[in-house]
Amino acid sequence: MSKTISTIIEITESHVKLLQAKSIRGKRAVIACDVRALNNFTDDEIIRNLNAFIVSRNIGTDDITFVIPRKFAILKQMKLPSHNDLEIKKMIGLQLVSQLPYSVEDVIYDYQIVEKDASGYARAVVYVIHKEISDRYLNILDKVGLKPHKLTISSLGILGWVTYQSEVHKSNINCPLIVLDIDLAHSEVCFINNRQLLFSRNVD
Repeated sequence: MSKTISTIIEITESHVKLLQAKSIRGKRAVIACDVRALNNFTDDEIIRNLNAFIVSRNIGTDDITFVIPRKFAILKQMKLPSHNDLEIKKMIGLQLVSQLPYSVEDVIYDYQIVEKDASGYARAVVYVIHKEISDRYLNILDKVGLKPHKLTISSLGILGWVTYQSEVHKSNINCPLIVLDIDLAHSEVCFINNRQLLFSRNVD
């Protein structure tokens, strides 16, 4: 029987959060959810809380996803005149040069194609994080011996949670949805269609 525990960690300005899921024969189940409050959002305080997670939870080193809050991300929709994935990737890099308030060399970014229409155009959602943000988080994780295999943003985490819930309850989410995630300091509105994230907004 194959068992794999996946660990997801998110650090917001007010909390450190941990979610774990176990996979048994291709089916996933949430087995742990832990949230610890932060007072000052300092590196030392975050490290103390992460160490507490490590002591109390079985955190493997081969399947860790780190979630960056939507507040720290820039999302852009782009319509591009190609269906070729390599061409789309190059076009997105060129578009970002004029659409960001800082240099492309100072950010990390990824994208998902959400539509390819009959006229030869593709629509993509682009996620951008400044390296100062990602480097701070990665440095904190490194100090406690955690090395995530994946970085993502909270909007995609919400999409994954909605998808998981639909599978658990055998419900159909192949329709337009607006999902509101209410947190202590910052909430998030996600616009989802056909199991794809179209856009999201951070709300103070």
